[in-house]
Amino acid sequence: SHIRIAVAATGFVLTCLMLTEAGVSPALAQQESQKTGFLQRTHTDDGGDHKYQLFVPTKYSADTQWPIIVYLHGAGERGNDGDTPTHVGLGPFLRARQDAFPCLVLFTQCEDMDSRLLQGWRADGADAKRMLQILKEVEQEYSVDPQRRILTGWSMGGYGAWSIVAATPDLWSAVVPVSSGGDTALALQWPNVPVWAIHGQRDNVVRPSAVTGLIDELRNQGRAPWLSIISNAGHHVWEIAYGSETLLNWMLAPTNEGSPPQLEATDESTDAAIAEQDFEPVLEIPNAVAIRLG
Repeated sequence: SHIRIAVAATGFVLTCLMLTEAGVSPALAQQESQKTGFLQRTHTDDGGDHKYQLFVPTKYSADTQWPIIVYLHGAGERGNDGDTPTHVGLGPFLRARQDAFPCLVLFTQCEDMDSRLLQGWRADGADAKRMLQILKEVEQEYSVDPQRRILTGWSMGGYGAWSIVAATPDLWSAVVPVSSGGDTALALQWPNVPVWAIHGQRDNVVRPSAVTGLIDELRNQGRAPWLSIISNAGHHVWEIAYGSETLLNWMLAPTNEGSPPQLEATDESTDAAIAEQDFEPVLEIPNAVAIRLG
C-alpha cells in the first residue's frame, strides 16, 4: 500500500510539473475546466493576449437564452490582470449571491493607463472596441438572449456606458450608468434604450451636475430617463445600487415609464451609506484639481 501511495503521489507531482512546463498552473487548469461561476479567460488579437472574466450562472443551460450584463469598471481598476475589475462594483455583490444570479456577466478590463481618467471606456477607444469583440465571442459560445443585453458601469465605466450605447444603439436593452457623466450632445443621438442613472448626492469626485445636465437634455429631446440621486451616498454609491434587488429586476425588464422606485439597500449597502454620513465637508473649492492615489 505504501508503494501504491508513493506512485500516486509521484504521478500527481509529475502532472503538476507538466502543467507548469506548459505554462498552466494546476489551479488554473482546474478553473478552466469548470462550467459555471467566475471563469478566467483570455482574448487574443493583434495586440496580444487580454485577460477577462466571465460569470456563468450555476443553472446555466444552452437550452435557454440567458440575459447578459456587461460591467465597465472605474479608473482605479485599469490594468491587464483580468481580475481587479471583479473586486469593485458589481463583482462583490455577484459573488455574494452567485448561486442564484440569473445572468451571464462579462468583466473586461481597460488597459489604457495614459488617457484622461474618465475617457478610458470611450466608444472609439481600443478598450471599448475590444470589449465589444469579446462580447461577440462570448455570444458565439454561450446561449445569450439578444433582446436582453444590459450595459452598466461605475465612474469611468459610467461615462463609457453613455458613450458606448450612443455609438452601438442596437445592441442594448438597458443601460445603468453609476456615478457618471457625459457630454450633453449625446442626447441628440440617444437611442430608444431605457436608462436608469444612479448618483450619490455627496459625490465629490464626479459631482451630480456631471449627469444632471445630460439627463435634462434627454428630457428636452422628449426622452424620459430615470435618475436616482441617493442623498446620503458619495462616489461609492455602487454599494447601494448593485446591492439592490430592485435594480437587478429592472435590468431584466427595463422601462422608463413612471418614476424610478426607491432602491432597496442590503445590509452591506446600508452599512456603507451610514459610513458616508460620518463625513461632513467644511470647504468646497470650485474647479479644484483632485489627485487620486492608490
